[in-house]
Amino acid sequence: MSLEEIRSLILDDKIDTIGLNNIKVIQQLIILLKDNDDYIRKQATSIIFSSEFVPTDKILDEYLSAQDPLIRDIIVDKLHLFIPVLSKYLTKENSFQPVCGIINSLKTKPIQDAIKKAYKTTPVLASLTELSIRTCHSSIAQQEETLISFQLVTEHAKDVKKILVFGLKQSEPIYAELVLLTVTFFPELATLIEKQIRDVVIKSSYEEQVRYASIALMNLQDSKNADVLITRLSKSEDSTDTKLAIIESLGNLGNPKASHILIEQFSKGDPVAYYSAQSLAMLGDHVLPLLIKELEYDSKVPYIIETMKRLGETSYDYLMNALNKGKSNVRKNAAQCLTLVMSQKHGYEGAIRLLTSQLAGKNLAILESVTQALLALGTPSIRVLIEELADDDLKLRKNAAEVLQYFGFENIELALDGLLENDVTLVVKLGLILYMYYSDEEMQKIGYSFAISKNNIRVKDDVAYEIVVRGLKELDPDIREKSCELLYFFGTKSVSVLSSVLSDTNIRVRRKAVVSLRKLKNKRALITLIKAAKDNDDVIAEISTRALGELRDPGVIDVIIANMKRSKILVREAAVYAATQIGSPIAKKLTAQLNATNQNLVEATINALSKMDSKTLKVMLANLRTADERWYSNMKKVVQQMGRSAIPVLQNLFSKAKNETVKERLLILLSLCKDMSIIPTLVEFILGNKQSIGVQCFNNLGEDSIVKLLENLKPMSTKNRNLFVQNSKGLDGGFSVALLSAISKEKVLKSLAEPMLKVHNKAIRKYCQVKSLKYKDFVENWSK
Repeated sequence: MSLEEIRSLILDDKIDTIGLNNIKVIQQLIILLKDNDDYIRKQATSIIFSSEFVPTDKILDEYLSAQDPLIRDIIVDKLHLFIPVLSKYLTKENSFQPVCGIINSLKTKPIQDAIKKAYKTTPVLASLTELSIRTCHSSIAQQEETLISFQLVTEHAKDVKKILVFGLKQSEPIYAELVLLTVTFFPELATLIEKQIRDVVIKSSYEEQVRYASIALMNLQDSKNADVLITRLSKSEDSTDTKLAIIESLGNLGNPKASHILIEQFSKGDPVAYYSAQSLAMLGDHVLPLLIKELEYDSKVPYIIETMKRLGETSYDYLMNALNKGKSNVRKNAAQCLTLVMSQKHGYEGAIRLLTSQLAGKNLAILESVTQALLALGTPSIRVLIEELADDDLKLRKNAAEVLQYFGFENIELALDGLLENDVTLVVKLGLILYMYYSDEEMQKIGYSFAISKNNIRVKDDVAYEIVVRGLKELDPDIREKSCELLYFFGTKSVSVLSSVLSDTNIRVRRKAVVSLRKLKNKRALITLIKAAKDNDDVIAEISTRALGELRDPGVIDVIIANMKRSKILVREAAVYAATQIGSPIAKKLTAQLNATNQNLVEATINALSKMDSKTLKVMLANLRTADERWYSNMKKVVQQMGRSAIPVLQNLFSKAKNETVKERLLILLSLCKDMSIIPTLVEFILGNKQSIGVQCFNNLGEDSIVKLLENLKPMSTKNRNLFVQNSKGLDGGFSVALLSAISKEKVLKSLAEPMLKVHNKAIRKYCQVKSLKYKDFVENWSK
């Protein structure tokens, strides 16, 4: 049946008469698929695809002969029917590109749907076609969902390999790339083309292919494949991404031969060096000796640390051995590595602490290395080193202090300042240790400033208290002394501890303990301070005595009075201070000491009483009437030192006094205080029968009283004026000369000048003698 006959039958609707048993008829129908008449094409398509066995291969062959778009549309529309045969066409040179063109024109879902539909009737062929399509369609190649099974690969290995090898041989690199990408999804495929994959790693100039090939070899988990990866990595032309893929694969393959090439990558910097460190760790402990050798190079240390962190505790022995026996730079870097590797298990602080523990040794090489490592670790080391200053091992303390010195005051201060915002308690602890244990005064000041602020400890907790108390057990008296000083800041709880320190063998420590007890002003320390006030050391006695006074407890009066007898003025002055602090409660008993035989006691008593509030005079003068002259003489010194503050109390006592002796003594005391209000009374005493009292008081008042005296003389009768002059014998020379001069200038009183000169002649002559004046010249000058 010719082509025209078939066309005629189709147009006459006699399709049923067209037999499909004849191959030539089928071929003619396939030709009609590209007929210009739409009706003919549709009917031809309907006839062909209505048969039980659709000649998909012949349709494809027809398409390949001229690549007619009409047939192409039919293939796309009926793709599921063509799926079983597509694999065959995608592995032939003459058909690969045209068929690929059809496939690549389609989106992912229609292709997947067609494969799934075909799989129901021809699972093997559908799976093979899926594999073929993955090697030419980039979107399909990246899909994880698949119908390809391990069974397919096993039972049809030859066909599978053919598909893969064909793709690898294509001139366009994208196809080999898609083959390798597909292999990364299905590791079992790699076993079929292992040799070809190795060739790609070695020879390919396309890095994307090399990356996928590296992953494929990694998935094979055959360590012998590391050799081609090592060879490729040694080429420096590859990009970073390619190197990272190779490095990752080498790590996973676990071939020890990769150790050297991976270590070489440390010099390439991040991210290559970092990934190499990760892969090295996957090779196992045998890389450790190689890493130890590389410690000589500072630039590689960060990556050695990264590797060793992953290897964990197995690194410790190697690092310790390097720390003991390695070259200088190896030791330094080994110390740093050891700390950071240990930090994985013990934390950063714990690791540094383990490193600083090496400072207790005597090996100078190790000490040098540890020091350098701690300096390299920076600020975090400072905290631990400060804490080590208080360690029981004196060697460790000494070396820790030396390492801190390398950091410098400024860096230490900055480190503490940085901690202050987040952990005040820790900073106080470190500040206390620095102040107590570091020998340099500048560093001590820094420590003190962080522990103590505004004359108060920043945090008053048990940890800080224990640090300070522990210092009392130190052999170094300087530390014990500072502990005593700091205990003051902890208040009452420190009293018993400080009291126990008074048995310390060092005098400076005992003194400092007493100073702190004094500052605490706590009566719980009373018995201790009483005992200390009796101490043979004058400084301790002085401080304790002052402290007792500040406690103002009447029970200490006898101790204070006793210390007024001490030979050292330091202690006597302290007793005077203490007495003035206590005031009235001690005044009565102290007043009685004015008659004591011990001159130190008498002088201290006068000094103490004179410094007390003038109100205590009532207590002091309670026995004024019966007191003997020695007592009264010393009391006059007390009042004279009190000055004008005593006047109101003395005036009050004078106004109430009835006993003449008491009144006379009070009047003298008032004159010693320069109370000018008593002058009228004194004038009466001189005019009366108590001239000696009046004269004594005027001498006490001095020349400042003359103006007031003249005011009292002017209103008098001439008789009384003359009587006053006659009875005033005994006035001091200076007073007499001043009075004579004042009288001479007053017209009303001028007549008293001559009698005054006669009555006080002896006193005036003595005055002239003292002043180196000739009496005769004085009289002549005065008379003019």
